[in-house]
Amino acid sequence: MQLRELDLSVNNVSDISELSYLTALQKLDLDANRIADISALSKLVKLQVLSVFGNQIMDIQYISNLVNLEISNISNNQIIDISAQRYIKQLRELFMQNNQVVHIESLAYFNLQYLDLSHNFIFDLQSIAYHKHIDGVDFCKSGIWNEQIYFYNTNTLYYIQYKYYHQKQIIHQVFHTLHFMIFVQQRQNKQLITYAQFNYDFVLLVLTKYRLVFKDYNF
Repeated sequence: MQLRELDLSVNNVSDISELSYLTALQKLDLDANRIADISALSKLVKLQVLSVFGNQIMDIQYISNLVNLEISNISNNQIIDISAQRYIKQLRELFMQNNQVVHIESLAYFNLQYLDLSHNFIFDLQSIAYHKHIDGVDFCKSGIWNEQIYFYNTNTLYYIQYKYYHQKQIIHQVFHTLHFMIFVQQRQNKQLITYAQFNYDFVLLVLTKYRLVFKDYNF
């Protein structure tokens, strides 16, 4: 019987070269280790879920071979460039908070449903424009200075979180295709989003400077 799931999290691991032989793996957890080189993962083409949270990874080019990957958590590393993941058409959820990402190529290459960009150094979100499938975005504390946020073709953006950054204006016209949204915003910036309630069939405005409490709503 071939191994399909492996959890090596919190094991002080630095060398994963032997993992290249586990070609049947579908789920791999390498969180909280000392891994810098993930080239061995390039042969694990059956992987569907990969988490390398909290390591020392800078280069993720080898992940581009993982054509069946659906969920990728590369948070808390030293990653600057995530362009390699754009070739993974099956990727639905990408968590990359707490890295050093500055620029994101057009998300038109992705089929993402959830994207976490929080705690990076991204200054422009134009690359998110025209993305049709995404329904959750978190760019909290991402250093964004761009005056406008665009989601031209997004059909159902269920969750936006953009606390603690320098955004001054949201242009409501660019959200006209959305079914409903959840805004999470610092209370003192309330005036930026109150007018949005007039433009949609349903808009839920959550105004809090603490954590988002998700509730189950039936429509």
